[in-house]
Amino acid sequence: MVLAVIIIVVIVFAIRAMSGGSAKPVAEVKPGVQPTLVLTAIGPVEVQVREETADGPIIWRGQMEANDSHSLPKRGKLFLTATAMENLQIEINGKRAPNPHSGRLTVQIP
Repeated sequence: MVLAVIIIVVIVFAIRAMSGGSAKPVAEVKPGVQPTLVLTAIGPVEVQVREETADGPIIWRGQMEANDSHSLPKRGKLFLTATAMENLQIEINGKRAPNPHSGRLTVQIP
C-alpha cells in the first residue's frame, strides 16, 4: 500500500516536472511540495544517485536508454554518477540544469 502511494507521488512529480512552463525561479518551492530531480537520457547511460555524500546511501541506480526518464524526490544534497554524462539531461524542480560535462563523472546536486 505504501509502495503504491510512493509510486503515484513519483509519477505525479515526473509529469509536473516534464510539463515545464513554470516561470517561477528554481529556488522557489511551494509549501508542502517536495523538490524533485528528473533525469532524462538522450543516449545510453548508467546512473547512480546517492544522498548526502559521494559514498552515501544509493537511492537509485539504473541503466537508461534514449528517452528514458526517472524522477526522484530531492531531499538535500545528491551525488549523481553517470557513465556518459553527455547523455543525461538534469531537471531540478522542472527547470533544466546546465550539464556541460562528458564521460564518467560524479557531480553534486545541491
